[in-house]
Amino acid sequence: MKPRVLIIPENFPTEHNPVAGIFMKDQIRAIQPFAEVTVLNSNPWYRGVYESVEGVKSFDFHLFAKKPSPLFRPLAYAWWANRSLAMAMKLNKPDIIHLHGASMRGTWVYKLAEKWNVPFVVTEHTGPWSAISNRPMIFKAVSKSFQKAAGIWPVSNHLKKEMVESGIDVQIDPLGNPVDTDLFSLRAAPLASSKRILFVGRLDPFKGGLKTLKAFHQLEKHGFDYSLTIAGDGVEADAIQAYIDENQLQDSVFFLRGELDRLEMKALFHDVSFLVFPSEFESYGLVGAEAMATGLPVVLTDRTGPLDYATTENAIQLDPFSINSIAQGIKEMANRLEAFHPDQIRKDIVSRFGFEAYGREIGDRYRDILSSTRDPKTIRK
Repeated sequence: MKPRVLIIPENFPTEHNPVAGIFMKDQIRAIQPFAEVTVLNSNPWYRGVYESVEGVKSFDFHLFAKKPSPLFRPLAYAWWANRSLAMAMKLNKPDIIHLHGASMRGTWVYKLAEKWNVPFVVTEHTGPWSAISNRPMIFKAVSKSFQKAAGIWPVSNHLKKEMVESGIDVQIDPLGNPVDTDLFSLRAAPLASSKRILFVGRLDPFKGGLKTLKAFHQLEKHGFDYSLTIAGDGVEADAIQAYIDENQLQDSVFFLRGELDRLEMKALFHDVSFLVFPSEFESYGLVGAEAMATGLPVVLTDRTGPLDYATTENAIQLDPFSINSIAQGIKEMANRLEAFHPDQIRKDIVSRFGFEAYGREIGDRYRDILSSTRDPKTIRK
């Protein structure tokens, strides 16, 4: 019999923001063959409609339409937490609770687990971890939640390292994120057929969109015969457009400003020669893994979460803080493109992060916890 799992997300796609926490829908779909899933979305500051997943029971609890003033926010948060606990107790008792992100929901979730006398596990996505560890009251509450959890599963080894260095002293077992390898299918066109480079993502400074543009411009001045597509939106968007205009790059740089859905991302992955992903920090870095699922090699940051899936067979690594390093990585990828094999790049992602492999791993972890003859809070090794 499949274990009954109550998933409590940190973020989840909504009618207003369909890309927020989109990986949660992937995780649920990956788990479904191995567990009976119920979802409880509880958020103090939002009234709206969350998206659903076929075959999954979903419950929403929204207390406030918007954040109250800072003076009343702690009281409002405490009220929401108490109401969330009371509301959750009305649901059918699961075999295990799977919480995503302990900072906001950890305290009332471990109380829920104790009242039901069931184990709970935590997947952590928060990065950099200093957003938690540098806030003493929140860090203390998170640490207490972790002590009571049956499993702590951050999405990367880098995040695990940050957690351990902050003083988290429980066993931590990284898990990664699932990748929709059915949607992000293998490309048909040869890598070199388009001679186009892609940067796609949120246009925040740490992601490296503007630095990618400047690195490309360095190469373009010396006859580099590729074009660059930048797709996304964010605080750097105006600066990127201004740089393109000021340097008359309209013939070699194509700026697709705005949020892209996954079908649009897939089309871009299938149409370009490689992705540039020079982010200074990623808890996991889903866009890089999704690109690789289509067989696309990536010029990739040499630090943080993406190191869990970067190899010499699918990536060239670079220093994300250096425009010269980004330019060098782009040039090296263009020169070595024939050495990368799309089918092999995809195979590695499918075998590690595809829905079947990922869902089976989580299902095994659930069963290990539930079948353990030891204390139910013992973490799987």
